[in-house]
Amino acid sequence: MARKSSIKQLDPKIRAEVDRLIDSGDYTIDGLVQTLKSMGGEASRSAVGRYARNAEKSLQLRREAQELSKVWIGKFNADPNGDVAVLITEMLRMLAFDQINKRTDSAATNSMDVMLLSKAFKDIAGAEKLTIDRIERIKDITRKEAAADVKAAMAKLPTGSLSKADEQMILASLLGVSK
Repeated sequence: MARKSSIKQLDPKIRAEVDRLIDSGDYTIDGLVQTLKSMGGEASRSAVGRYARNAEKSLQLRREAQELSKVWIGKFNADPNGDVAVLITEMLRMLAFDQINKRTDSAATNSMDVMLLSKAFKDIAGAEKLTIDRIERIKDITRKEAAADVKAAMAKLPTGSLSKADEQMILASLLGVSK
């Protein structure tokens, strides 16, 4: 198993500054090494280079995920009743399972990881419930609007053309409501 990066072993404040510089894109490997030294940290130029390369990959993946999420959120907002709501929940589930697989393949899982993953699954279940509730509310609103439209149309019919029983049957069979 590979050794832990010497950069990751640094003081969190120093590593946060290195991460900030990498995130800004305004850095050189030598500049990062110099920043480390000025803050009291120590790491080889090659270790800094490896860390920066891996951080760049992670940042690129994060940027791509943010762009993708903007697209999906736009689609979700356009059609909250559509498949995107279900897809987003499924994507969260896949990410959680991916994290479990990475943990079991690479390192011992600690209790914090288990807690975070269990919270993620709880949040996924909550998101699914919210999606189902939202769909049901939309259906309910649509049903009530349709019932109002049908009632308004029946009110325009000549008096006596429909009996109360016929009106009740139409509303009940088409909309699942009664007048």
